[in-house]
Amino acid sequence: MPDSLPIAIALGNVLLELGEWNEAENQAARIEAQDPQSPQAMTIRAGALLGRGKLHEALAIVKAKVAERENITQAIKDLGG
Repeated sequence: MPDSLPIAIALGNVLLELGEWNEAENQAARIEAQDPQSPQAMTIRAGALLGRGKLHEALAIVKAKVAERENITQAIKDLGG
């Protein structure tokens, strides 16, 4: 994997465009190893799942990320931010 996170993300997106679903999902895992909270990795992983026809799994990933962000936003508000 490229050391540069932006290059790794770009590679993941290219893999999606090429229909290389397994490689794209592997790339998402590599990105998450560098940045566990990467929304781009989530997008790449969900895209790979969609490409393989796994709509419900892709949707579950997206919903989980949205819920996580809503929880963070609420926690910041609760702290007066």
